[in-house]
Amino acid sequence: MMRLYDTALQNVVPFEPGPTVLMYTCGITPYDATHLGHAFTFISYDVLQRRLIDKGHQVKCVRNVTDVDDPLFAKARELGVHYLDLAAGEEERFERDMDALNALKVHSTPRASSAIPDIRGFIGMVMDRGFAYQQVVRSISTSQSRQSSETYRIMTTRP
Repeated sequence: MMRLYDTALQNVVPFEPGPTVLMYTCGITPYDATHLGHAFTFISYDVLQRRLIDKGHQVKCVRNVTDVDDPLFAKARELGVHYLDLAAGEEERFERDMDALNALKVHSTPRASSAIPDIRGFIGMVMDRGFAYQQVVRSISTSQSRQSSETYRIMTTRP
């Protein structure tokens, strides 16, 4: 039997999947070169996929690309390029690095930039159902005092 760490329960629990395992992993924010931390993270998931395949499961792994994020915008401004062009180039470099490490291909790589309407709809739905709440966060920057934009917190409960 396989046992995995459940972050919601904060405990190691039995993992007994059916014939098909659907796996979602956080991907990169593609604004710079892949580094050892990326490699460790993605090869860890690669090893898990391979173990599941060895045990006879079909695995469909989805790994997102966060191509809408402040570090990406800042790097694109610094280089004088459009942020989506920078993201595309760095994502290609990341994929070459994963190929060089012999990592399995993922089933799908959705991009945050193409999912914003869906994300906004999801946030509205979980708020309407009482599973999230809106919170104003105040932060102070060294150069100025400012109130940040609205943030959303997702509440999770497990039996």
